[in-house]
Amino acid sequence: MERLTIFFALFAEVLHQERHFFRLILYGILFFVPQLLIGQGISIGSGAYITASGSSLITISSGNFENNGTYTKDTETITMSGTTAATVTGTSTTVNNLTISNTGGVTNQQSLLTVNNTLTIESGAKLTVASSKALTVNGTTQVNATEGLVIATEGSFLDNGTINYISGSAKAEHYLTGSRWWYIGSPMTAATALAFGTLSSVANTGTRLFYWSEPSNGYTAITSTSTTLNPLQGYAYKKSDGAQTASFTGSLNTGTIGTDNNLDWTTGLSHDGFNLVSNPYPSAIDWDAASGWTKTNIENNIWYRTNSTYATYNGTSKEGVNGGQKYIPALQAYWVHVPDLYADKGTLKVNNSTRLHNSQAFYKASSVNNVFRMIVRRDTLNDEMLVGFYPSALATYEDFDAEKMFSTDNDHPQITTLTSEHIEVAINGQPELAPNEIRTIPLGFLTKVSGDFTFEATNLDELDPAISVYLEDLMGIKQLDLRASNTYSFYSAPASGDERFRLHFGKSSVNAEPTPADNGIRIFANDLTVNLYLPADLPGTLEVFTVLGQRILQRPLEPGFTQLYLNVDKGLYIFRIQVNHTLTTKKLFLGK
Repeated sequence: MERLTIFFALFAEVLHQERHFFRLILYGILFFVPQLLIGQGISIGSGAYITASGSSLITISSGNFENNGTYTKDTETITMSGTTAATVTGTSTTVNNLTISNTGGVTNQQSLLTVNNTLTIESGAKLTVASSKALTVNGTTQVNATEGLVIATEGSFLDNGTINYISGSAKAEHYLTGSRWWYIGSPMTAATALAFGTLSSVANTGTRLFYWSEPSNGYTAITSTSTTLNPLQGYAYKKSDGAQTASFTGSLNTGTIGTDNNLDWTTGLSHDGFNLVSNPYPSAIDWDAASGWTKTNIENNIWYRTNSTYATYNGTSKEGVNGGQKYIPALQAYWVHVPDLYADKGTLKVNNSTRLHNSQAFYKASSVNNVFRMIVRRDTLNDEMLVGFYPSALATYEDFDAEKMFSTDNDHPQITTLTSEHIEVAINGQPELAPNEIRTIPLGFLTKVSGDFTFEATNLDELDPAISVYLEDLMGIKQLDLRASNTYSFYSAPASGDERFRLHFGKSSVNAEPTPADNGIRIFANDLTVNLYLPADLPGTLEVFTVLGQRILQRPLEPGFTQLYLNVDKGLYIFRIQVNHTLTTKKLFLGK
């Protein structure tokens, strides 16, 4: 082995002194790079080793760097020069200094290429981080070329030092399919809406771009391509006539992003306190990072659009639904909420300590035994809710809960549960169950189309086996033991409400069918149609009043399900149901 090492070292030096170029291919050989090495490529095979000793100068001219073995850095500088496109491939590699002067461009296709000291991209050259690949620079990144550093769609870049642009710039790309909405943000300090191409001012035509205005409780259209895209601000994008790749150019965001009181809260709005923000970096960020965040007067929840519905993540319980997780991908826009509790503006700031590479962005959370998950499904569309039991949680809305953000897709079925004060939530944090306790939680269901639907409890094998779970459908079965059968199929007309379904949780050594805690009378409305349910053998009487006390309807009710259409003006009405000596009163809003 020692003779082979000396032979290759001398051979390389002779070729260099004679100004010849060669391709160095190593298989199962230990090789020390001499002081000077010029070649047309380096390929390190599996099991082979190459060690850069001292301040070696390695030049690869119009060739590739491939490492499937072991490369050991020292204080070397690798220069990739020439005019022919080249690649860096193989297993993850750490080098000391890397200079890119190849005008044909160099593409990193390693899972992670790390430059421990200085990365220099010379004028006319280009280094591209390929899709799903990553680049880390622990020292200085020197960009001397226009669009010299390119981050492709889902590529990831971390600068752990400084970035200098001398007559140079960076570019970040993101491929966006057509005919659907995207939540997106800019990774540049001063990119403009030109990143999305020509913008339309006509609904449902061309490329549409919006930002959310909390004080206005709505979206504001951006129609000028010269509009600056603010770091940390989220945008809604849709292209009706095909896909395109958004291209953001300029200086990449780094350091602290955000200002004091940058989140609005306006009382009395239907979406008061909700602000659309974004990941401002060309890498993923961690919502649960131990440092790097300033979160003042906001909930520890995030929501972002996915598959026509919303993924939700709760940073207190560390649980998510519909794929919600703590890792926020590069360029992803998401919602945060300033609740009424603070009655003031909120602050969101983020810095480099929160960043990480995309390869870590999709780890599955470890299993827990205190969480119940259920989905509702119609054909290929589904929505998820979660109920978790925690020692410090409350039945009212608090840190362990996350409100439901409803999809605007009419075809999408949606599911929620309710807190004790009837707030619709996607994630419901409940106090722990006491022994022999039965807890009933209303299950909300929304559909804007008629059809066949299925509820499915998806993680009963992980839920504490001492917890019994029953589903109650007041218009069908009485109660279904979900541990015996974890799915329930049913038909529904358009519906919106929390009166039809109930979840009953019990904590005991022997599962026993729970008893509902109320009189079983249910009433809910969809537009001008009212649905009523009376338990078996209990006929009653219905009266409907305006809020001014004028009675507009009185009629008998038979046991079971009754559906009524009321030809009345849109507004609030009072429904009173008399069954034997029990009087049930409820206010309902009728009309869209």
